[in-house]
Amino acid sequence: MPLTFKPVPEPPADCDTLAAVRNAVPATKAAAAETADCCVRVLERTGRDADGTELIRDRDDAATWLTFLRALELVTDGEDGYRRTDRELELEAVRAAFRKRVYGVGSILEALDAAAEPLSATAVADRVQSQSQSQPQPQSRSQSSSRRRVQPDRVERVLEWAVLLGLAERRERADEIAYRAIATSS
Repeated sequence: MPLTFKPVPEPPADCDTLAAVRNAVPATKAAAAETADCCVRVLERTGRDADGTELIRDRDDAATWLTFLRALELVTDGEDGYRRTDRELELEAVRAAFRKRVYGVGSILEALDAAAEPLSATAVADRVQSQSQSQPQPQSRSQSSSRRRVQPDRVERVLEWAVLLGLAERRERADEIAYRAIATSS
């Protein structure tokens, strides 16, 4: 079973922003070794999103981004610190890593795919919660977290990333935002 990551930053306005945050991370082992604090480096080297929103607000936000970029296999964390991987920023590869390595994405996308109509983030969270409670769970401590309440705000961030990556579609309804799955080759 592959390692999965839980932190999911607020999604940016476009994939160019994803590239910009990645480019703020050292490119080589030597540069990583010379970087005293990668979170500060990322914070200092990123500006504003395409819509004018500050990309990274604080050190915790930078740490979330670094972990998320690890999940997407765009950066690695070695003994010398964080550095970019050699992997190109290709949408199909990012989609595949997002599905496989970001905790809960598979369940969230399955809930969307199984729905006859678009669902709100809260409805998706409820379906994922219901699904996880209906499956038998081992009693080990490491897997007891799957019994915890699914967080609708995290589900919404995952859904917005799915929209950005072309895995879901966002629809604005009268008083809420709803999402539906998009069939992709990955």
